[in-house]
Amino acid sequence: MPISIMLIVLATSLVVLLFPYFSGNVSAQSNMSMNMGSSMNMSTTTNYTNAQFLTYKNPILGVEIKHPSEWKAIEKHISNHTVVEFEPAITSEHQPLSPFVSISIQPLPSQLTNLDSLTKGNLAIARNLPDFKLLQSNMTTLSGNPAHRIVYTFTSLDPSFISQFESMNIWTIKDDKVYTISYSESKSEYQKHLPAIQRIIDSLQIAKKA
Repeated sequence: MPISIMLIVLATSLVVLLFPYFSGNVSAQSNMSMNMGSSMNMSTTTNYTNAQFLTYKNPILGVEIKHPSEWKAIEKHISNHTVVEFEPAITSEHQPLSPFVSISIQPLPSQLTNLDSLTKGNLAIARNLPDFKLLQSNMTTLSGNPAHRIVYTFTSLDPSFISQFESMNIWTIKDDKVYTISYSESKSEYQKHLPAIQRIIDSLQIAKKA
């Protein structure tokens, strides 16, 4: 099944809370699958830990976040959701698999009242992913706000190859909006990029409501 069709299927089945960053996970898989064949024998990936970081700022969304200078920011608007994706620019079909980070902003659904109910709803949806396995689930902070963090693995939705991915999602509620950061990577490379990813997460600033 083509990736575009899978995105439509995913959008139909996950139209509630987790659609923005599960959509991001599928986009990451799409990028990975395009160069999977040429990258399977590569044992190294770019280390972004010591890279120069730039600041992405969006006053309309009320967010500011740092990202490696060689990464590009792509804004996507899906209904009442906004997703900003950060990923290394693909310069060659032979480049190694790359990490994928996104931040989504959406109104807090009316049926949810707090972080606990949001977390329960998100986990219920997450379990629909193929071969979903929850590795961690704990309270944390995001931009100084109470947040919840999950780490999990799942199998690629692309039937043309079978691969395991590992993802981390952190969500928080502020001023009746849900802010979610997602990081996805092939399972074998997930740990390698964590220092840089943590720097991105720690840099997030959410503006106070005017």
